[in-house]
Amino acid sequence: MPKIDLITVGKAPRGALADLCAEYEKRITWPLAVLDTADAAKQLKDGAFVIALDESGQALSSRAFADLLAAYSRVQICIGGPDGHAPAVRARADAVAAFGPQTWPHRLVRLMALEQVYRAQQILAGHPYHRA
Repeated sequence: MPKIDLITVGKAPRGALADLCAEYEKRITWPLAVLDTADAAKQLKDGAFVIALDESGQALSSRAFADLLAAYSRVQICIGGPDGHAPAVRARADAVAAFGPQTWPHRLVRLMALEQVYRAQQILAGHPYHRA
């Protein structure tokens, strides 16, 4: 069971999007911290496997994402702000992943990342949530 840090640059979602994020945060039973910051690089920990979410990254299947999370005891997932990731985050990233080739608003990416962490948890537990 990995410890997950979801590090986001920018403001937290509001309204219905915030409610959906909160729902997935409640569902995730793995240790999870959601950190809103102006400087993601300052949140990166030695020994953590760092995944930068970016449109130029590799698209992973949900199974591959689950396997990636399972391979490490601490994973930090970084969501850049409107201008992307700072050079220090890009340099530190162990992997760059994408939710497809499209560009997504960073507030929506937070929800997508939380859902994928939850889905990974369910895949690894053998739960039928993931039916693909």
